[in-house]
Amino acid sequence: MTEYTLTDLQSALHKALAAAPGAVSDAQAYVDAAAAELLALAQPGVQTPRRIDRNLLDKDTLYAVPDDALNLFPALVQAAIGAFAKGPAAALPDLVSTLLRYRTLRVVITPQEAALLRALKQARLEGQGPLAVADIDARLQAQGLGLGSSQTETLLAGLNAKKTDKAALVREANGRWSIGNV
Repeated sequence: MTEYTLTDLQSALHKALAAAPGAVSDAQAYVDAAAAELLALAQPGVQTPRRIDRNLLDKDTLYAVPDDALNLFPALVQAAIGAFAKGPAAALPDLVSTLLRYRTLRVVITPQEAALLRALKQARLEGQGPLAVADIDARLQAQGLGLGSSQTETLLAGLNAKKTDKAALVREANGRWSIGNV
């Protein structure tokens, strides 16, 4: 089996994205995200922030996807490697199955909900436990997104209501909130 370094994979992904019909406008961002995901897989104990995906046609629609249910970048890297080894047709089954899994797992969120999820995710990455609404609102204000405690509570309740079988966006216990599995 051929071994690839991260630099080799990044180069291969750049070439694949450049050669794709309707070339990706921000290929570097995709390659960087893939590299970060691969590094996270190589270091399972290290938590990394996950991005929130935008709809390609509607910039006000965002998606959150459960971390533990979708291995997006490993599947895309596998498809890219398959395309180089066996030709583009070999990558189609991997790409189609990944796309279908992504579409069934994603949860539609608003930009305000995305900001709130990022604040909760950052708190977890910093090692802080669940946060009170006032603490969350203070984090949002520090980012220039002061919503006010009542609107923050409303958004948290809305995120909690969007829970699916596979995705829990937020968790609440005794009036304190934390990020779910997104």
